[in-house]
Amino acid sequence: RRMEFTRHSFDVLDNYVRMVRAAAGDVDYGAAVKAGEAGLKARDAMAAMGGIFNSTRLEKGYPWWPGEVQQYRELQAFTDGTKGVLVRKLPRQWALRRVPLEDNSDAVLDEKVDLEFWNQHQREGKAAGVGAWLDQRRNYPDRWELIRTDLYAQAQGIRHPDRQSYTGNLWYRTDLELSAEEAAGPLHLRFPGLFNECWLYVNGELCEHRDQGKIWWLNDYRFEWDVGLAGKLQPGANTITLRCKCEHHFGGMFRRPFLYREVHR
Repeated sequence: RRMEFTRHSFDVLDNYVRMVRAAAGDVDYGAAVKAGEAGLKARDAMAAMGGIFNSTRLEKGYPWWPGEVQQYRELQAFTDGTKGVLVRKLPRQWALRRVPLEDNSDAVLDEKVDLEFWNQHQREGKAAGVGAWLDQRRNYPDRWELIRTDLYAQAQGIRHPDRQSYTGNLWYRTDLELSAEEAAGPLHLRFPGLFNECWLYVNGELCEHRDQGKIWWLNDYRFEWDVGLAGKLQPGANTITLRCKCEHHFGGMFRRPFLYREVHR
């Protein structure tokens, strides 16, 4: 039974990690649901060995693992043709500019993304080791850098010099090249995991504002934002800019966004 318990324990952890990677990084919600269901099955088998391993009485809604799997089922419908058709996964990495919390201007929109310093700093930091690199990033100067969209900002080393969680404005930016076919029709940009109050700009123009309570755990635990962009995107080059006003511990995106075309039935 000891080996059986170890096997179930591994399957729980392995499938949960697979689920998160598939959803947050790959925008593959079918694979995320499959892994999530396998992990829950392994957890049930482990719970059957002893009630101490069972927390199902507490599990209500999206904050819990079954709710997370349900969320991925719902998101899958926006990519598989049920409610929407996937047009493009947005880049996994975006440019980032940190701006103090009290600065509510949109001056960053006029800045050119210059990553020369970032590229040099990243090489030197990583040569010192991942831990040292994450620690050094808290002292990053007032310049552009790169950030992943599948992990919230502070987990990537975005902190204040005193090592406290970063609070401030996080300005994300990416470029998106679209064909005429891709740019046409009822397009939506969906952020499947996004903290904070946010503003979305397309080609320098404000498209949408999203209000959000300052304390993250008192908000909807799906943390999604869906923005209709019909007529906003053009064939050829487009620039997507997202401002996240991070006031409490967790900031920015933690699941990769995607562009989809709405399906009417």
